[in-house]
Amino acid sequence: MKSLLADMLSYLRREKRINQRQAAHELGISQALLSHYENGVREPRLEFIIRACDYYGVTADYLIGRTASRGAGTEETGAAAELKRAVDALGSQELSAEFDNYFNLSLARAADMMSGGGRSGEFGAALALSELRLREAAEKTDGLRGGSVILSSCEDALRELSRLIQAR
Repeated sequence: MKSLLADMLSYLRREKRINQRQAAHELGISQALLSHYENGVREPRLEFIIRACDYYGVTADYLIGRTASRGAGTEETGAAAELKRAVDALGSQELSAEFDNYFNLSLARAADMMSGGGRSGEFGAALALSELRLREAAEKTDGLRGGSVILSSCEDALRELSRLIQAR
């Protein structure tokens, strides 16, 4: 399966409205190599990841899908960030980890859809499993009703994300 890093590289380039040739030139690599990175054929070295972060103005954590926050020290806003803070406040590391996994898979799916990757079936299966794990962790943490409360909030946050993506 193509990595989130590959999807994010493609997404950020398209967001900047530039072609691979221009991005590759400005990043100091060949267009073929950038294509390999964006398609998950090759994994970039750390030096390239640092250059890409600087070029796109994002943190490495954002680029590899560990956070939804683009910049260091920036406060996340919106329904997704509010939900993340609420989940973290419940004090369950398991629940926080499952939420992060679910949210990052959702971001990867959105990036794939925006780049025309056509892998929604793969993401659908991974999201279904992640949703099950998230629901189980929520029920352990917050009683029997917690799973549905947290999942409906996740769905609201993902609807907001979809709306923002479609508005671009």
